[in-house]
Amino acid sequence: MNRLMLIGILCISLIGCSSKGIKREDIDQFVEITYGKVVRTEAVTFDSKADEAAAIGGIEGAIENSDGNLDDVVVGAITGAVVSALFVSIEEGSKHGLIVDIKTAKSTFHSLTLKTTEIKLGDCLRVVEGNEVSFKIVDEEFCTL
Repeated sequence: MNRLMLIGILCISLIGCSSKGIKREDIDQFVEITYGKVVRTEAVTFDSKADEAAAIGGIEGAIENSDGNLDDVVVGAITGAVVSALFVSIEEGSKHGLIVDIKTAKSTFHSLTLKTTEIKLGDCLRVVEGNEVSFKIVDEEFCTL
């Protein structure tokens, strides 16, 4: 169990090291920037891997405590399941998002699946497409000709 706690603390520590800068995969790559006005939004719910993590964590917890009595095995399984599901849920973040359709100044349409619910109709988005896609709400002037 101590090993599991140490791994959990290490995982939480590493989450704090993530950067919101330019991705290294985008170095020396063509990056396309598009500006568009949000013309449609649709709420979506993303699937989660927390249930799978709970099952695996439960098995690992039971195995880790299999040298004890039945109570130790049961407590290990429950603890492993809860901790694993918790860490996966934290890593995944919110399960709610949006499908957003934008119309560019050139009258082309694009759809984005975003892990946010903060976008609303009429927002002007700056969409950066490289190895991954990122977005930012910008001033209205960027969405007009």
